[in-house]
Amino acid sequence: LEQIGSPDELYSWPRTEFVSTFLGGGTILEARAAQRSSHGSVRAETVIGSFNCRVNCDVPEGASLRVLVRPEHVSLQPAGTSEVSDLKNGQVTNVLNNGESTRTTVRFGDVTIESLQLGWRQMAQGDAIDALIKSDGPVVIVKEG
Repeated sequence: LEQIGSPDELYSWPRTEFVSTFLGGGTILEARAAQRSSHGSVRAETVIGSFNCRVNCDVPEGASLRVLVRPEHVSLQPAGTSEVSDLKNGQVTNVLNNGESTRTTVRFGDVTIESLQLGWRQMAQGDAIDALIKSDGPVVIVKEG
């Protein structure tokens, strides 16, 4: 038994990688705790950029982390169009528009991130993309092993 809780709690606050992928998708990134804030978040530094993550335990600065980023936590914009971006210089590898939402796969270096946004987005394979990660989205999960 990995974790007990409501479906919302398991989706929003998974404790382990297994629980995080059991309900929904996402990308798990290795990170380092760059800065801890007093309101339940930590600044995580990854190989593709840094962003804020939710955390429900004590994380010392410099600690090694695993961070779950779900597709709905990622907002995309054409590269260079915004001064506020957490991830820069990505390349679109796949776009799936279904009318009400757009699921986009983007590579940042060796890491693939998915974005799920409402509405039709005009993006195409090969487009240069920057991303903003919602500060109330990604969550630190327990490192397994």
